[in-house]
Amino acid sequence: MSLTTSFSLFPSLPPELRRRIWELSPQSREVRLFLRKGTWRSRTKTPSELHTCHEARVTLANLYTRAFRVPTADIRSYLWIDFTIDTIRIDQTLLSLVVALPLASDIHLLAVDCTDN
Repeated sequence: MSLTTSFSLFPSLPPELRRRIWELSPQSREVRLFLRKGTWRSRTKTPSELHTCHEARVTLANLYTRAFRVPTADIRSYLWIDFTIDTIRIDQTLLSLVVALPLASDIHLLAVDCTDN
């Protein structure tokens, strides 16, 4: 039995059903944050659903937040985060900085790596 990787009838589905499918598509991720030259960075990739098609991006833009923006930097300097399912992972040295951020109260899942000193 082979797995199907495409569904050619998807565009024929009613728009409400397609939107609901897109809303259910995101998977939880671990977004490891670090600071580089004063800018929040992560090696976690942008969710692939946001690159699938215009309809998916418009639908999912309501679920994801453009977070950790740098106001003075390039407009693309942000990370797509769904605070309800994504885990933010940081080193203990960054905890006080993350807690002080305006979006700190949006973070539902936080993992802090601690080291013995």
